[in-house]
Amino acid sequence: MIYAALTEAVSKDLLKEGAEKTVVDVIGTLLGAAVNTNDNALGDDRFRKLLEKKFDVVLVSPFLCSEAGYHLAHRSDAALVMYFTGQVLNSTIF
Repeated sequence: MIYAALTEAVSKDLLKEGAEKTVVDVIGTLLGAAVNTNDNALGDDRFRKLLEKKFDVVLVSPFLCSEAGYHLAHRSDAALVMYFTGQVLNSTIF
């Protein structure tokens, strides 16, 4: 829900006709939202309960702040898998 609202706001700033903002201008907004979201996760009781469980694998998105996922993997001695859907955009097509 937060992600959808954030991407909607950023998209409007970048895609509206005559937009004066660039991708570089909105990076600060994205970073701030990522830090706040991560901080909220680390302080949430539901996340703290997850820290008491054992996981074999933790999947995180490496986009900006993913410390909650890194911490969960470390505490569980789990394999850390980083996946970003943008990876398919970086593949070379011959």
